[in-house]
Amino acid sequence: GHRITVTTVNLTRFSERVFAVDLADWAAYRDWYRGLLQLGDYHPGDDLHVPGWKVLADRTVRLADDPDRAVATPLDLGPQLTDGRTQLVVLIEPIDAAPQGQQWQNRPTATWVQATTLAVDAIADQTSMRAWVTDLRTGAPVGGAAVVRLDGSGDRIDQGVPTDGNGLATIDLGPVATALVATKGSQTALLPGDMWGGSWQATPRTDRMLWYVTDDRQTYRPGETVSVKGWARRQSGDTAATLTTPAAGTVSWSATDGDG
Repeated sequence: GHRITVTTVNLTRFSERVFAVDLADWAAYRDWYRGLLQLGDYHPGDDLHVPGWKVLADRTVRLADDPDRAVATPLDLGPQLTDGRTQLVVLIEPIDAAPQGQQWQNRPTATWVQATTLAVDAIADQTSMRAWVTDLRTGAPVGGAAVVRLDGSGDRIDQGVPTDGNGLATIDLGPVATALVATKGSQTALLPGDMWGGSWQATPRTDRMLWYVTDDRQTYRPGETVSVKGWARRQSGDTAATLTTPAAGTVSWSATDGDG
């Protein structure tokens, strides 16, 4: 079935709310979730300013009584994942107040839930991204899936790039993308970038200077002479990362002991 697990310690119950969302709600969810993480002096029952998503379930879940141990409680989302619905937001809120000074351990949490057979991974350098789409059931690569980037507002940046027979899609980076969406037939999977705004975008390639410094034996008695030698090389910013000798010039340096 479609289940998620909530882990608690020293709680006897919590409130579970399930909301219907779709991919167009991703940007609103990300902004709301960041606010949820930054709650300060939270008390059960405080208004969490949930966006106007449709409520599919609202119930109190009673927990096993197992003091000072982690209690894993599975939540069945099957009844909410019907009529072709594949995206949900689940909000868990404590009902009972925490002891004074321990409110930070008793804050609400939420997650975006997807029901899909697709898995999406991505890796990027300064100019391009490789997205890999596979089947969660078998691990096999999925060819012919469309991979689309979303911007900070949740809008599509492009029309999408199809995966090849190995499940790979190469995407040229440009404007900031905060998430990827892969689609094949009726299956869709969302891969978020950094929830705090950092994500995938093209960055200029620049050369950098690398240094390597060593001495003759690392351990010295007071008054002994220390011999130090070093090398400097320029590393190109392209994919070859070629090392070359810098143009002639002056290098300034200083040495300090273990106490600075």
